[in-house]
Amino acid sequence: MAVFLGLRPHDPGMDRLVPLGRAVGEVELHDRSLPPGHVYVGRGHHSHRLPVTKWCSPYTPGHDCSPSEWMHLFVEHIICNFWTSLPDLQGATLVCDCPLGSLCERDVLAGLVWYQLASSRSGGSWQGRPAPAGSAAWAAFTQIPASVAHVIPYSPQESVITAFRSLFPSSAFRGFVFPFIEDLVNSPPFTLFPQLREQGLRWDGALGPSLSDPACRLMQRTAEGQQAGALSGRAALPPLLPFGLSPDEHFRRECVGPLRELKRRWSHVGDHLRKLQTPAVRKVTAQRDLGLLSLFVVLLSWPDTTLPSHLLFGMPAVGTSLPCGVFPQQGFDTIPLHRLFENVESHNKAVQGSIRPGPHDDFLLEQSTKDFEAGFCSAPLSWSELLRHTKGKPIRLIPRCVISQASGKQRVIDNADHGGQSELSSDSNKLVLCSALRPAQHVSLAMRCASPAVARRLLEEDQWEGGGEDWPDAYRHCPMDEDQSRACVVVWYHKDWAQPACQVYSGLLFGLPLAVTSFNRLSRFSEAVGRRLVCVLVSMYFDDAHLTDPASAKGSAQFAFSEVNKLLGSPFAEAKRQPMSTVGDFLGLEWDFRDAEQDNSLPPGLASKLYGMLNFLEQGVYGRIGTGGIGALKERQYEAALELTPAIRSSFEVIRAILALRPRRSVEVLPSPCARFVAASDAAEDEPRKGTGGFLLLWPGSEPGREAFVAQVDRHTYDAFLPGEVKIAQLELSMVLFALTARASTFRSRRGTWYIDNVAALMALIRGRSDSPDLERLAHLIHVALFSLQVWVYWEWVPSKSNWSDSISRLGASDPWAASRGFCLHHALFPTEVWSLPLVPAMLVFQFL
Repeated sequence: MAVFLGLRPHDPGMDRLVPLGRAVGEVELHDRSLPPGHVYVGRGHHSHRLPVTKWCSPYTPGHDCSPSEWMHLFVEHIICNFWTSLPDLQGATLVCDCPLGSLCERDVLAGLVWYQLASSRSGGSWQGRPAPAGSAAWAAFTQIPASVAHVIPYSPQESVITAFRSLFPSSAFRGFVFPFIEDLVNSPPFTLFPQLREQGLRWDGALGPSLSDPACRLMQRTAEGQQAGALSGRAALPPLLPFGLSPDEHFRRECVGPLRELKRRWSHVGDHLRKLQTPAVRKVTAQRDLGLLSLFVVLLSWPDTTLPSHLLFGMPAVGTSLPCGVFPQQGFDTIPLHRLFENVESHNKAVQGSIRPGPHDDFLLEQSTKDFEAGFCSAPLSWSELLRHTKGKPIRLIPRCVISQASGKQRVIDNADHGGQSELSSDSNKLVLCSALRPAQHVSLAMRCASPAVARRLLEEDQWEGGGEDWPDAYRHCPMDEDQSRACVVVWYHKDWAQPACQVYSGLLFGLPLAVTSFNRLSRFSEAVGRRLVCVLVSMYFDDAHLTDPASAKGSAQFAFSEVNKLLGSPFAEAKRQPMSTVGDFLGLEWDFRDAEQDNSLPPGLASKLYGMLNFLEQGVYGRIGTGGIGALKERQYEAALELTPAIRSSFEVIRAILALRPRRSVEVLPSPCARFVAASDAAEDEPRKGTGGFLLLWPGSEPGREAFVAQVDRHTYDAFLPGEVKIAQLELSMVLFALTARASTFRSRRGTWYIDNVAALMALIRGRSDSPDLERLAHLIHVALFSLQVWVYWEWVPSKSNWSDSISRLGASDPWAASRGFCLHHALFPTEVWSLPLVPAMLVFQFL
């Protein structure tokens, strides 16, 4: 644990011997090797293909064990098998594929070296192994606290107040007398989440939100039928996911009572905090109970400790947004305040010159006036009035425009690209949002957490319901940093004045890149409050909340979550509430192609919007059938042309066909029995247009159980592709199509793993699309076949030297490996007829096969 936290031995001599840790990308040389003194301890990855060493863990969390068990098993593995080899790692640098912020092999190995060195210096011998597994000494070594922000069983008043005061400037509460709350914060519901954590039950994240490592997130999406990438391991893993959330015990109404009492006692703290705000910011946060919200940050050990001060004084809107602790971090640039106002004179003149009368001027005036009346901004100002309002301080303009949504609803948005705010923004936080599959995930996780008897009773005697909530004017109620607000002065055409009008906002603007992250910090916190204080299965996507609960709970989840948000001063809109029901909508999308086709026009902006909507729609579509055929829309985003090309019209036809079929994605609540298969395919092309290929299929529980196929690659196969010299990726990918047509009836309704050693072909299958037209066409036809046959495949990369179909792809019927292992030999033909068919007829052919 000390190594994981970045601690080192005090003794300089020992410090030099305890290994350091690095990621592969940090130290890899140009020839793809490692420098001397560096030892690779990871599990292998196709991006570098470094050989796996004996220090690799034989256990994979979520496959061989749960994440909490992994370290214990790996430590025992090293102690039992490689304890005497640990001195080989002294002074070395351990290299792995995991992010430096996640516990992995390099931390465990460095810790064991440290432990061995410390034992030998205290009079022991490094040759002697530690106490056996299960002993108190061994358990103490492998025990890791649930989190660095460890939750203590009892919270004294002084500790809570000290932590609360640390959230604000030191002078903020000088001389202030805090109310007594020790009795409340040490009783339910505030102790529920810590108690669950202390029991070692499954949980939703490291006191912050769920920030599982990329491999775990990848396995989660795969288990839902939405493969996002190939795992890093050398062997394929089944899509298993051990998740779980706390049980819902229907006591939420009793939980709300202590929350109300805490709000009553703590109300003077919120009043005191408001005195520290400027009048403009105070209007924006007039409804919000900043005192109670800040106290919840302390009681929940929430890692975003700057959220209270940002809600008090203003959130980042432009410039640099520093790490907040609830999203993964990414590289960023530090943009000082003075850069926001460089060359603003010429910029402001250009923006003002671009403001002209338009068809939405009435709506602009209505919405801008409404924002002023709500206290989110200043009144509309002329240029001279704006200069007096800002007292000569520099300003940067941002033009306002109107967009029309697919439903016909209009919304004002501020163009940060034209205003330069996008270029002057750098975010250290990588935003992570839930998908439209979240309702299914809620039910699946809850059912997997329940015992088989409880799960059966839920299915037989109860039913799951979902409901929705929506925050009104959510962005505007989040304050903007006062200095940064001068870099986002909104300008629009005032039809009554017949000239541009300006407004200085104190609430966040739509269209600012940093505003997205700033606002989602609040929605992520509200989500955690609902989960931890009232035990609700709730997820938020921006200002939309979805709740899942059994029908027998009588809507208590929606009641409790709504009450908590009222107490925090963020009430949901009654008009937008979706009552609990067995059927509902979460993040639904609507659109219409008719206008584009009638006008024979598709501007790049509209193409970009349509492309984004289709990518979102794909989350709810079977497999990757929704991703193919839209390459022309992707290209139009970056073109100056407007007319509809044949390729774009073809994309429309593909999209219409997919929507008419309604290929819905299903997420299993409980595992269902099904037939399995394992496949491997490969191809070779040593000379142009003289390729070979083959594939091996295993059918567990069927006869014959092993089949080997030699693909007949001839001129008909090459004629299906665009002209070119090298077609190895196309041949590799076509082997999957060869197999699906050769054994369509056997594949039907099966699930399995497919090994491929060509990265381009593999990623085309995983993404459902490719920049290569040939690969995109092949991948789309393969996913059409998978949908028609109801086949679920996990695609896995395998090194070429480890691909067990390599031999048959080169030697064909003469392959001795397949023959010696009992594979029945067959030949397969390229499905030329299916290749030439449109989407729907091709699907009908596969359903018939």
